[in-house]
Amino acid sequence: MMLLIWVFALGELIGYKPRRRWRHEGYEFDVVWFRPPRIGPKFVFEVHLRGSLEAALLRLKHAYDLWESVLFLVSTEDQLRVAESRFLGELHELRG
Repeated sequence: MMLLIWVFALGELIGYKPRRRWRHEGYEFDVVWFRPPRIGPKFVFEVHLRGSLEAALLRLKHAYDLWESVLFLVSTEDQLRVAESRFLGELHELRG
């Protein structure tokens, strides 16, 4: 997916150590950006174009809980509206 490549390349360009399809504790994150010596990724990106929106949001919540990462959900306007209306009450940490 071209969007993942762009997110990865942007992280590299601005000095982070990006990883694609990075796995941790049974979770797979689309793109993460590291900046050592920090433990865990500083930024976590989930690109959601199909599949389970709830699963993508739960992966982001896991990253926030473990590392207090800055989170990004990249999706269509329709899916972002669904996320805002259906899930972000329970997952209020992801709002914004």
